[in-house]
Amino acid sequence: MTSAGEQLAIDGIEANLAAATAPHRVTYREHVEAILDDFARTGREFNAEDVRRLVPPGVEPHSHNVLPSLIRHWARRGAFQQVGWDKPNRPSRHGSVIRRWRGTGCADN
Repeated sequence: MTSAGEQLAIDGIEANLAAATAPHRVTYREHVEAILDDFARTGREFNAEDVRRLVPPGVEPHSHNVLPSLIRHWARRGAFQQVGWDKPNRPSRHGSVIRRWRGTGCADN
């Protein structure tokens, strides 16, 4: 059973991902999902900064929440498990922490 707060988070993720599939935005999502698929299948450890570095220059999301939404979406389906925390390098993160993930060998999303 999902709590009301968790359901609101899931609803927000689904709305964000739906917006990311608009015809003029598909490129970013396609690139990220190909990267996530590779990480999921190979069992590599990664964080969001690693994914951002692999997206081709000039390919931008419509919202800064697309990448975390995709990672969480894949994790909820069993493609990743959290294995730790990292410090991001981007100044915009203000010294916060981000999750480190490991692919589970399954990319059935």
